[in-house]
Amino acid sequence: GSYIMLGEIELQKGDPELARGFLEHAVKLDPQNYYAHYALGRSYQKLGRTEDANREFALQRSLRAEKQTAEEDTMEQKTH
Repeated sequence: GSYIMLGEIELQKGDPELARGFLEHAVKLDPQNYYAHYALGRSYQKLGRTEDANREFALQRSLRAEKQTAEEDTMEQKTH
């Protein structure tokens, strides 16, 4: 979480290269964290790395959908 926060701060400050480093580290530590992939995609986008950004955005969407499905399954099991 800390590396994501540092990356977000650097994106807001206008330093996408430094943000990229923090966010790539965040993704290595927690590859299932969809928000880390989203933020990393934003840093790639600001660096003009469109292909990398699109890959991260697609991965973020996939991970987020998986998480929502798992949460829905858990809620359904609790109600039955």
